[in-house]
Amino acid sequence: MEALRAIFPPDQQAIYDLAVRRSLHEGAPYEVEVATTLPSGREVIVRAIGEVERDEHGAPVAMYGAVQDVTDERRRERSVRESERVFRTLASASPSGVVRTAADGSVVYANPRVLALFGMTFPEFQAAWRTRIHPDDVVKVQAVADVAADLGHGIRAEYRIVVDGAVRHVRSTTSFVQDDEGAFSGKIAVVEDITADVAAREQAARFEAEVRHAQKLESLGVLAGGIAHDFNNLLVGVLTNAGLALDALPTASPVHELVTSIERAAQRAADLTRQLLAYSGRGRLVVGPVDLSDAVREMADLLRTVVSKRARVVLDLARGLPSIEGDATQVRQVVMNLITNASDALGDRDGTITLRTRLAARAELADADAVFGTLPDDPVLVALEVTDDGVGMDAATMQRIFDPFFTTKFTGRGLGLSAAQGIVRGHRGVMTLRSKPGAGTRFTILLPATSLPPVRETDGAASNDAAARPRGRVLVVDDDESVRTVLSRLLRGRGYVVEAAADGRAALEMVRREPAAYQAVLLDLTMPVMNGRETFAALRPIAPGLAVIMMSGYTEDDMGAGDGPAPAAVLQKPFMPADVFAVLERLPATSRDADPR
Repeated sequence: MEALRAIFPPDQQAIYDLAVRRSLHEGAPYEVEVATTLPSGREVIVRAIGEVERDEHGAPVAMYGAVQDVTDERRRERSVRESERVFRTLASASPSGVVRTAADGSVVYANPRVLALFGMTFPEFQAAWRTRIHPDDVVKVQAVADVAADLGHGIRAEYRIVVDGAVRHVRSTTSFVQDDEGAFSGKIAVVEDITADVAAREQAARFEAEVRHAQKLESLGVLAGGIAHDFNNLLVGVLTNAGLALDALPTASPVHELVTSIERAAQRAADLTRQLLAYSGRGRLVVGPVDLSDAVREMADLLRTVVSKRARVVLDLARGLPSIEGDATQVRQVVMNLITNASDALGDRDGTITLRTRLAARAELADADAVFGTLPDDPVLVALEVTDDGVGMDAATMQRIFDPFFTTKFTGRGLGLSAAQGIVRGHRGVMTLRSKPGAGTRFTILLPATSLPPVRETDGAASNDAAARPRGRVLVVDDDESVRTVLSRLLRGRGYVVEAAADGRAALEMVRREPAAYQAVLLDLTMPVMNGRETFAALRPIAPGLAVIMMSGYTEDDMGAGDGPAPAAVLQKPFMPADVFAVLERLPATSRDADPR
């Protein structure tokens, strides 16, 4: 006992003595551990254990014990405690959530960040952290855990959690922990809140999709605009020649009805080109303040004639709405196209189509299933809604409905909705869509409001005494020979002196020779060598008072002269003979009095 006692440092021997005496008197085994220095100078940690043997009367007769060198064991334990302390310190300061589990999967540590992310205390997190997982992601999270277990190493997973009704996206990166023998002893998971990153990715994906869609629309719009332009030139010849033929034919002539049919067919073709131009965003806009409610109300009777006989049309039109700045005719075309689409959705079933006008808010865009277009930063928005209780659409159909020539009907051109979208885009608006199969469809058009009061349209009649007005000299400039020919024939028939040029450069030479000789120039916008804008700009210094009438199938803005003065008038192709004469008759008297020669 003295030899054993000598192992202890002098200041620790009393501890050993007390443990031995307590064991003698109380009968319990003793255990004492102390750090000491052996005679060899080696520092060790020793543990002395022992117990007392007693006779049948309970008197101590012997003591058995052992002394163990536990230096390495204690150092390992101290290293583990130090690692644990460092781990907890780092985990507590980490901006990411950190979770430590035991081998059986129970949570033994969760840092403050992950507790705040899940909105739970540590006991709550230990007991029920999985209840925060979004119901749609529970199977996914379990599958990832199973894969990690099969692979024998950690794995990364993204899933959603629901905290106080709000959905958050998290990313969990899990690592396996092994003990000194290499056996699995638990996991450490780093949990990050990636809600903002997911929102940014989704926004980027939406933006990329919008860019691709815009590029597709732009390329198709260029194609549609080019086709419409060339087709309009052909229709100018058809309509003008048909008009001349009708003027020359007596009403009783058997050919009169045939020519009238040709004219009507050409006018329908002109309507089709206007839809193509509307789709391309280059249809003519006669812009002014428009009251949406009044525009719809004025066409109420017409709308009821174009829908299915089994459809009921309900108008819910707000009064006193701010006006929009737009083209009333094109707005009506949008309404007509949407109404026709709603009627087709009802098919041969009974149903209701509702037209509603109201004030709107930009926040409505977040509730839509699909949004087409981008709104300007105008503070006040006006909405036009068309709702039906028809068959509805799935997500794939919704993404294609504005593609030109796409239709779900066996017959049809598929231009109605694409033309409507082009018109809405031209009015700086957006179109939103909500629909589900079997639950009907709601189209909503959001347009920026204007502070200008609406202008009531009045029907103007062309003057019937045109033949009595003085005639003048007119220069027709168009690269299409058929347009030059038919316009020259038309104007000469009314007594005008007509000259023609195939391009802008030739027209400039003719005007330079006689700057004051012409009453007006009918100038095509799109020509080789020198286009209409360039020709218009070059004509102004040569003949400042010359009236220039721009001709094109494009918008009035496209027919302007950029930042300079606008032309005296515009003629949108295809035009009727009466349109040409009406424009010429509206020219100022100074232009009409030019030398006819």
